[in-house]
Amino acid sequence: MYLDNILSTLERSLSESASQREHLQDITDECVSDIHRRTGFLHAAIDEIDKTLTKRVLDLQDTELHRLAKHEQQIQKTLVEFSSRKAASNKRCTELTCHDPVNTSYHEEELLDEELIQVQKLTDLERVCLTFKSASVSQDDLSPMFGSIEYFHITLPSPISTESHAPVQSPRFLIKRFANFNCNESSPNIHALLPISATEAWICCGWGSKDIHLYDIDGSTKASLTLDVAVDHMVMTSCGDLLVSTYNGTVITRIDEHLQMTKFATLNFIPRGMTVSDSREIYICGVERIPGKSESNRYLIVKMSEEGHVISDIDVAPHDPHRIAVDSNGNMFFSDNNNSRREFVVMDSTGNVKVTYNAPPDDPLDNPFYPLGVTRDRYGHVLVSDWNNDCIHLLDKNGHFVRFLLSSGDGVECPSALGIDREHRLWVGNGIGSVNVYQYVI
Repeated sequence: MYLDNILSTLERSLSESASQREHLQDITDECVSDIHRRTGFLHAAIDEIDKTLTKRVLDLQDTELHRLAKHEQQIQKTLVEFSSRKAASNKRCTELTCHDPVNTSYHEEELLDEELIQVQKLTDLERVCLTFKSASVSQDDLSPMFGSIEYFHITLPSPISTESHAPVQSPRFLIKRFANFNCNESSPNIHALLPISATEAWICCGWGSKDIHLYDIDGSTKASLTLDVAVDHMVMTSCGDLLVSTYNGTVITRIDEHLQMTKFATLNFIPRGMTVSDSREIYICGVERIPGKSESNRYLIVKMSEEGHVISDIDVAPHDPHRIAVDSNGNMFFSDNNNSRREFVVMDSTGNVKVTYNAPPDDPLDNPFYPLGVTRDRYGHVLVSDWNNDCIHLLDKNGHFVRFLLSSGDGVECPSALGIDREHRLWVGNGIGSVNVYQYVI
């Protein structure tokens, strides 16, 4: 790249950095406003709960006052009746002579026994118990209800590519595990992993899962999203949007920096692995299934613009592409998911196969080659994860074996997903739910 181009690129980057200050102020103001709106909403909700509970208490009071008034009326009525009876009895007694008593005890006792039950009911008073039971609320309870701050970085691809400037000498390899963490998901298999900065990566665990989580390199979860469709793979566009292909579906979903989801494209094939080229074109592995005729399925690699328009497609049958990388010349590097021949394929931009690889020439594998994740580094190396052999194959820019980069001794177990962050560290998602981050060149 000429010096003039580099200078103009640096000046443009300086201008874009300055505009980020304005953008930061805008999103800060918006975030604070959202917090205040949420506070107002919860205050209104609490006020509504206050009104509802208060009305409930007052209604209960009215009900009980009505019951007590009715009970008191019944007692008053009984008192009047019994008082009248007592007065009549006293009057009769005074009219009788002492030598001629009237025997009324049996009749009066019978009446009192019948009425005793009624009197007992009137004297069995119900005491009202009415209290407010305050719920136990802590900060931990309130925070999920209120909301949280989602804070992360998206490092956009640099407009300056170093791929055409090969290093003067081959890099020295020195393996160092920089970080390790486990994903807390019900299904452990990590099948999609996308670093978006030096310390953060979107991850999806479990085929058929609709959930993606943004993990920090220390293993903490910074954001989570649930899509309408199951997730297959993820890539990031040059403007920082996340694109998610659908597992056994035909939709690619776009997720912007505000984590808002929209439909990027609806296709006539099932999209699988994806990659974004230096020229900002999206390469998509796909299969167009023919109902009832699996042998007639169409396997293809489609090139699309970042606006969602199809540019071209290439039939790659009998190969069944799963994950893909591309170089600046349009050469495509993909893992072949064909059950009869698990292999790694290098194909030129017109669809001609240049190399097929399934094992080092002088170092036979312990188990059949099972390539899954594919990525490329700044030196043009192609890295391929091998599920069956618990290792990462490092190939040169033409697809020929260089060395085993990582193995089970480095903590690799059923590796299924690969990604390289902005510090050129390799992220490896394993089939057991663990993520390892490695520095491997000095």
